Amino acid sequence: MIKKKSFSTVIDLGNYKLRLAIIDKHNEIIFYISELVERNNSKELKDTLSNLIKKAEKKLSNHIDEVILLHDSKNIKSIDLSLKKEI
Repeated sequence: MIKKKSFSTVIDLGNYKLRLAIIDKHNEIIFYISELVERNNSKELKDTLSNLIKKAEKKLSNHIDEVILLHDSKNIKSIDLSLKKEI
């Protein structure tokens, strides 16, 4: 059984997939699962999320208390910048 605070739970709600990952304090993936979902179908989204959490809790033999939620939206704009230093 894993201690309560020895892992982090990350849920990534992307445009087409719902992903759940459990990561330990050494940044190693303990558990990962991904499912295709329809973003505009809230019942399917809720049911899929509930199933993913149940599978993760069963694998961990522990309840998930805290979650980091990543939300990917088509409405969010981003700019990626990089700096290059020539020597």
